[in-house]
Amino acid sequence: MSQNVYSVRFLLSLVVREEKNLDDVLDRTTELFRIYRNLLADILQTGREKGTFRTSVTPQADAALIMATLNGILVQGFAVGGLQTDPKPLLEQLKIGLAERLLPATP
Repeated sequence: MSQNVYSVRFLLSLVVREEKNLDDVLDRTTELFRIYRNLLADILQTGREKGTFRTSVTPQADAALIMATLNGILVQGFAVGGLQTDPKPLLEQLKIGLAERLLPATP
């Protein structure tokens, strides 16, 4: 997304303004979102089965939470006078939180 920031911003502005004739674009965007979420859930499921991730990991819910968090960071960056202009600290905090949530405790 960082390589196509202006396209993403344009799409979000159309959605916010409730432009007409967006159904096809929104359908494609929703499908991509679903594909990425499902791929992430598959990775989490495989990691749980192999013992890379905790047995308490819930692949679909954790994947949805990760995607929602990433979307929130993206939208926050586009907000007028964005609260956080550099997403890197937020992404780093997300990585730390995910490691604590997903990885088994070390002895």
